[in-house]
Amino acid sequence: MFKRIRDLREDHDYTQKEVANKLNMSPPQYQRYESGVVTPPIDVLVFLADLYNVSVDYLVDRTNIKDMFQKNYESEPADIKRCITYFRELEIQNKDIIMGTMASLVKEQNATKSKKKNIG
Repeated sequence: MFKRIRDLREDHDYTQKEVANKLNMSPPQYQRYESGVVTPPIDVLVFLADLYNVSVDYLVDRTNIKDMFQKNYESEPADIKRCITYFRELEIQNKDIIMGTMASLVKEQNATKSKKKNIG
């Protein structure tokens, strides 16, 4: 697990200090997770999984499938794949904004469809 956490951080070009800041902890505390001195608590694992777009199972060596959406993702049309790729690059707070915007658009779209259906 500890090697995967380090490798993912390095793959994303983050320093230990940057990840520690994202987790609101000191760099030495985070470093203990990567060195295997301390096992990260579940909330840290969930945060890291979200940060790196992997499953917690991947982080804890329960699977070698890095992409938790791999099975469904491969069969998607190109525009959906592009959206997923961009979404994965966003920081968590921006993902929340996107999800809220999409939910509002769907709600608005459904309301418009419903009005048209009632008129026609």
